[in-house]
Amino acid sequence: MKTWSSPRARAPARPRPCASWPPPRPAAEYVAFNKSIAEEARRSFSASVTARTAHSFAWQWARDNQHAAAVLGRLEKRVPWTLTADALDVEPMRLPTLNQPGHTFQRATVTRWVLDMVRLFCQSDAQVLGVEHMPTVPGLTEEVRDGVAARLLPKASAAWAELVNPSGSFCQVGHDTYLKLWQLAKPVLPGEYLLFDEAQDASPVVAAVVAAQPGQRAYVGDESQAIYGWGAHATPCGPSTPHTGSPCPSPGGSETGSQTGQTLSSKARRM
Repeated sequence: MKTWSSPRARAPARPRPCASWPPPRPAAEYVAFNKSIAEEARRSFSASVTARTAHSFAWQWARDNQHAAAVLGRLEKRVPWTLTADALDVEPMRLPTLNQPGHTFQRATVTRWVLDMVRLFCQSDAQVLGVEHMPTVPGLTEEVRDGVAARLLPKASAAWAELVNPSGSFCQVGHDTYLKLWQLAKPVLPGEYLLFDEAQDASPVVAAVVAAQPGQRAYVGDESQAIYGWGAHATPCGPSTPHTGSPCPSPGGSETGSQTGQTLSSKARRM
C-alpha cells in the first residue's frame, strides 16, 4: 500500500461536475451612486447582482405600495409657491438680524424656509420632522433662528402631511418625497449581501436604509473624494469615524463589512 505525503493527494477529491456545481453565487444588491454607474455595473456584474441607485430601489418599492404609488402620481406636477403659501397661511416675518434691528422677510422667502425644512427632513435619517431641520439663514443669530424654526414647524409639518397625501394639491411632490417614504417604511432589500458604492457621498436618508439592512454589508468609499457636504455624522465614511484603510471585504468572506463606522479607501468591486 502506497502512502502519499503530498497535501494535494491528501485533499478530498473535487465533486464531479453536476447540475449543482459550481454552487450558485448568492444574490447581491449593489447600491450605485448614479444611473450611469448602475448601468455599467449591470454590464459588468453577474446576473445574481441587482445594480440600482437608491432612488431606483425606492421607486420600485413605491410602485408596489398602494399609498406611495398614489403619491407618485403627483410627482413633479408644478405647484405655484403662492398656492402653497396661501394654503399654509404664510405671512412675512420681521426679524432682528446681525446688521439691522428689524428686517422684513417677504412671504416668498418664508415659504421657501418652510419647504426647505421639509426638504432637509426628507434628506435626513430622522423619523419625525423637527426644528433641527430649519435651514441656515445668513444674518440670523442662532437664538432668532431657533425661534423662527419653532414658529414654522407646524406649517412644515402640514406641508409634509400634504406631500404624502395622495389627494394633496398645494405642495409639489419631488423625488425626495418617495425616497423618504421608502426609508420610513424600513425596507429590507432581498439580497444576501449588499455593496454600497461611493459611501462618502451618501445622504443620511440613504445611509440609514443601508445601515438597517440585516445582511452582510460592504461600504466602499473615500472621504477625501467627498463632494457633498452632508456632514461627518451623516455617512459611514465621514472624518469623525475611525480610518482603518482596509480594503473592501469580499462578499461571502470572513469579514462582514457591516461596521458602519469603517472607512474603506480601496474602491475595488469584488463581485
